[in-house]
Amino acid sequence: MLTDAAKEKMDAEGIDATVAYLKTSDDLVGALDAFDELIRKAYWQDKNLDAVLTLGNAAIAMGVDDIAFSSDSDELADEYVIERKVKTIAYNIASFCWVGWDEPGIEISDDAIEAGLSAAKLNMKLAKILQVDELPMSRAYWMLAASELTQFNFKAAKQGFEIASEMAGSAGSETEQLLSTGFAYLTEILDPEVVDVSTQATQLNVIKMKLRFTQSGASFVDQLETAEAVCRKLVVSS
Repeated sequence: MLTDAAKEKMDAEGIDATVAYLKTSDDLVGALDAFDELIRKAYWQDKNLDAVLTLGNAAIAMGVDDIAFSSDSDELADEYVIERKVKTIAYNIASFCWVGWDEPGIEISDDAIEAGLSAAKLNMKLAKILQVDELPMSRAYWMLAASELTQFNFKAAKQGFEIASEMAGSAGSETEQLLSTGFAYLTEILDPEVVDVSTQATQLNVIKMKLRFTQSGASFVDQLETAEAVCRKLVVSS
């Protein structure tokens, strides 16, 4: 199996040899699966964001370069498989480069934050091309908005969170609708151009209260509060 071989190559010869090995594979889908697995391991187990970006950039370049532009139905089917896999990798990179998680052991540089925003934009582009359902589209908008927030693009972030909330509501996910609405209020609170945020602060507290009464809502409250603490520090230091 290509993924197992890639893991062995990584352990024995390191990341550059592994990337080169996967790039020469005739099995593009298998190579992207291997990249995906290695990226997750680099983040969750190794806490190595540099490796995440090296592997992720190689995987995305490999996938995008090979996407077929053909009217042949078989080639189009293969293209959609590749696009879905590249989309998954792009989403994970955007998520792994988002400082708002405050993930223990992960240090995120300014360059990594920018890379996360680029990955979030690619994820959104592919979500639209693939015409994904409302809930995954909501998550694509949320991820892009979250990435915009940490770049201090407050208006774009607020708009993205509002769209994410609307789509989550249409998809029937109350918790994700509330979460995105909460982030829209949080974005206004953090925006230095918004002078009076008393209404937004009150509404954010209402959102948190509502979330606590939904399934898995407590973890979303923690997510909001962690992101608020991290982003406040970013805004102050900017």
